[in-house]
Amino acid sequence: MRIRRGWYRHRDVEPLAVVLRAVAAGGVLTGASALAVHGAWDLGGDLDVRAARLGLIAERAGVRRVVLPGPDARRCTAAVDALKLAFRVALRTLPERELVMVGDSLVQRGLASRATLVGLADGLGPGARTAVSRIDGRCESGTETIARLWLESHGIPHIPQHVVPGVGRIDFLIGDRLVLEVDSIAHHTGEDRYQADRTRDQLLIALGYTIVRVTYEDVMHRWPTVAKRLLAVIARGEHLRGAA
Repeated sequence: MRIRRGWYRHRDVEPLAVVLRAVAAGGVLTGASALAVHGAWDLGGDLDVRAARLGLIAERAGVRRVVLPGPDARRCTAAVDALKLAFRVALRTLPERELVMVGDSLVQRGLASRATLVGLADGLGPGARTAVSRIDGRCESGTETIARLWLESHGIPHIPQHVVPGVGRIDFLIGDRLVLEVDSIAHHTGEDRYQADRTRDQLLIALGYTIVRVTYEDVMHRWPTVAKRLLAVIARGEHLRGAA
């Protein structure tokens, strides 16, 4: 089945819708869109489509057209750019926070090493080098990365994915007694998960910890308000032993 000139879909293969859209638009899937197909955190938003020339890609709503300069210019020989090339595109197209969200997930999920991602920023200027330097790889979701970057920017001491004996891993230990848990819809809903989270909270409280739980909606849409509340808790010293 013909998708566009020179590109065909095998009748026995069901490609991803985003891949079909990219090829039909006149290019190949690249950047954050391709990285999501490779298994990275999915930012959503516009589809990143790359071609050798800008004019080859149709101007469509929801499509970000990408043409790489100089040595990064590559022929479009596959419908989805390889991970390293897609990350080079992401370094050129994403704001720092979103780039770190994707980079964290690539490292945490074992898709690339931090050293590899840092190396891919070579030749792209100080902005790209700064962005990759903030990739950590311990956060398990994009929302956790947002929380981590906020904690870093405020100089608040914290440990991502800290292990509490008898309880297990927590998303963040702030100071030495404040637990910040970033709950996702995927992993924190359902009766069993709900009960497990409350049991963990009870164990942590019994051990002297203070717990703050935030949701995906809190992080993505209400963070300024949530951040003020966190700062108020920290200002009272509730993240330190002996404060209670």
